[in-house]
Amino acid sequence: MLKSLSSRFLLMALTISSTLSLLGAFDANSARAQNVQVASAPAGPSVDQSSLIVWLSKRGLYYPKPNQSTDTQWSWLPNLDFKLNGPVDSGTLITVEYWIGASKTPWLRYELNPSPQPATGSQFFSRVGAPGDDQKATVATGPVVLTIRASNELKGTEQWLYKGTLDVKKYNPLDPKQFPAFKNKFDYYVDQDWRMPFGYLTGNWYESNYTATGFNNTPTLSAVMWFRGDSTTLQKTQAHLFYQGKNIARAEGDSMTWSTTETSPYSWSAVKFTFMGRENAGPVFFYDLSQSNAYASAHVLAKNPGEYEIKVLHEGKLSRSLKFAVGNDGKVVDNGFSLKTGAFDRWTFPVKVHAQTDGHWNAKGWEKGAFYGNPLPGFKLP
Repeated sequence: MLKSLSSRFLLMALTISSTLSLLGAFDANSARAQNVQVASAPAGPSVDQSSLIVWLSKRGLYYPKPNQSTDTQWSWLPNLDFKLNGPVDSGTLITVEYWIGASKTPWLRYELNPSPQPATGSQFFSRVGAPGDDQKATVATGPVVLTIRASNELKGTEQWLYKGTLDVKKYNPLDPKQFPAFKNKFDYYVDQDWRMPFGYLTGNWYESNYTATGFNNTPTLSAVMWFRGDSTTLQKTQAHLFYQGKNIARAEGDSMTWSTTETSPYSWSAVKFTFMGRENAGPVFFYDLSQSNAYASAHVLAKNPGEYEIKVLHEGKLSRSLKFAVGNDGKVVDNGFSLKTGAFDRWTFPVKVHAQTDGHWNAKGWEKGAFYGNPLPGFKLP
């Protein structure tokens, strides 16, 4: 099922990191095998909006004036993860800026020097802004604008890559009636409830069973879905894969959490389910190019076209489901949503929420808040 692609098309390859391992990664060779995402090559770098996440770090001091601190208030600074898609030319500078209120100058600015990347490459930036300057920490809440731009003095170019609006909120972790000294000691967070209806399919494109062409010849199906809570509250998550109404595989959840610094309900986790096979069920592969009999019990998507559904149990209750299809060509039917966000490493699908087993959250937050104020055109709930 290998198929060559014209140089006019772009297929992204990821830089491996712990975050990307959870959210899924692949290289150009594996993409060529499955033809995951295809887009016209951009003139310059772009941001994968689905990889972008901002969370806040609490500061135990607040500086209302330079060099004048108070310990009666807590403050916050942002952390940022995101993936930069190529092409990236030598000499490119990436500028990340945060804007508060109507100010004509940014509150914070960070400059990143990415490595040169071809159109098929990418680079992941983790914890941009950490640890940060405490004197620049703020107590502001409400909308905070984030912008990312690329410039290259050697070429005389400047390109705006991203603009989003963070919804910053606060809560008091201790009851001020019982603890008067904590009256103004708030913890702060970015509302991430918009993530719940977005799910992703991906595979272990970089792992074992490589062929001479450099990619995994038996990539295992994985799905990623979002939940409210941390890893301790999401230990009892289990996904079941259905094909033609038959339950053919199951997977236990593996979570990564983004949270405020205090134990609180304001935590969000990406939970990954990998159908590697267990308890009398074989693994589920996107395709099998191994030409061996070692995986006779595997379910191969490429050989079984039709409708699929992933149902997720949390605390024993049906909590989430995601439907996808495999075409007669053996490939996952792409709805185009990933290309709209610059996510060239996986498929994006709407997730149906059957019950908020992970606590109460805003079920309509995605309508305006998706991708930090960049709603996805045409996206609808199941």
